[in-house]
Amino acid sequence: MPNIRNRHRFVIDALLFTAGSLASFFVRFEGLAALTYLQADLAYFLLSVPLRLAVFVVAGMYRVLWRYAGTHELIRLTSAGAFAAILNVVLGAVVLPRLGVIDGRIPLSILALDACITIGGPAAMRLIERWREVSRQIRRAPTLHEARRRRALIAGAGEAGRLVAKELKRDPDR
Repeated sequence: MPNIRNRHRFVIDALLFTAGSLASFFVRFEGLAALTYLQADLAYFLLSVPLRLAVFVVAGMYRVLWRYAGTHELIRLTSAGAFAAILNVVLGAVVLPRLGVIDGRIPLSILALDACITIGGPAAMRLIERWREVSRQIRRAPTLHEARRRRALIAGAGEAGRLVAKELKRDPDR
């Protein structure tokens, strides 16, 4: 994930939410039978993904430099995911059935799986990015020996200077 920008993150989140909703239906109905239910509940599927993305946009999830994120940003991300998940539960269990858009409510197991994906998916993606940045910083950090090493300039000393340089290389603590 080198140099992921927030617009890329938006697309990744959209794909993740779409795949997560599809996976929720397939897990709940154990395979291809999910297609029948998915067609019946297409309104939920078409409304839930944009709803989640809208919550993430309003919460500012695409204005954060995630490679430098800390616990404050993780709390914001979790809160936005939880709020989007609650809105999806209300949408699938209350709003769409009451409006008569779908025949019955979306099964709670689908809503629960969708909620887990809404919170966990984006958090995992951003955690991986943060982990990669920390790993890169660790690899670039000087070793203990390098950190203790000091530069020295020996000027105009001739053979004695070479001996001093050799001794400093052998025992840098002097």
